[in-house]
Amino acid sequence: MLEMSFRPSDRIRTRFTRNRRLISDSRVVPVLCVQGLSRRQIRFPFCEFEGFYPREVNGNGTFAWTRQTANIACHFSEATCLRHVWISVQSIRPGGSRVVVRVADGPSVEFRRVQGRRRLAISLGGKIRTSTLHISLECETFVPDQVLANGDQRELGIAVRRIVLGRNLLACVRGLQSHEEGWHTIATDRLRRAG
Repeated sequence: MLEMSFRPSDRIRTRFTRNRRLISDSRVVPVLCVQGLSRRQIRFPFCEFEGFYPREVNGNGTFAWTRQTANIACHFSEATCLRHVWISVQSIRPGGSRVVVRVADGPSVEFRRVQGRRRLAISLGGKIRTSTLHISLECETFVPDQVLANGDQRELGIAVRRIVLGRNLLACVRGLQSHEEGWHTIATDRLRRAG
C-alpha cells in the first residue's frame, strides 16, 4: 500500500483540487469525500483498489464488479474528519448477496440480503480524523454463465457504483444525489471518448 508520509504544500493541494475530476476519472470506482453542503467541499481522495475487475460502463454510469474480497485504501492530502461511509452497490446474484463491510479498524457491518440497487450506510460511531481510510468488502459470489448462460465465467461479487465519505449525513446524501444527477455523466462521457 502507498503511504503518504509528507505534508503537501498549498501549491500541490491547489493543483490536486483543480484536477480532481481528471484524477477521479482514472479510478476503478468514483470516491467522493463530502465535507460540507456546497459543491466546493467535495474532494476526491487518491484511492488504491484491490480485488476489483476492470471498470465497466452502461447506460446508468460506471461500476466495477468485486471479487469475493475487495479492499480500498483512500488517501487524503491532509487529515480529514469522517463520520459516515455510503457505498452505492448493485447485486444481480439470484437470492441476493450477503455483504460484510469493515471500515478502518471498526467492527464489521453485515448486510444480509443485498438485492438490486442499494446504498450501504455505515456509521463510524463518532468522528474520526484520518489521512488514510481502509474499506474492506466481503461478499458471496456467483458465476453469471451458470445463471444467465451468457459465457461470462468470472466469479462476481457485487457491482460497486460509487463511494461517498463524509462527516455530515446530510452532506453525504447530497453528495450521492449530485453525483448521480450529473457528475458520473461527465466521467462516463470522458471514458467513452478515451476508449
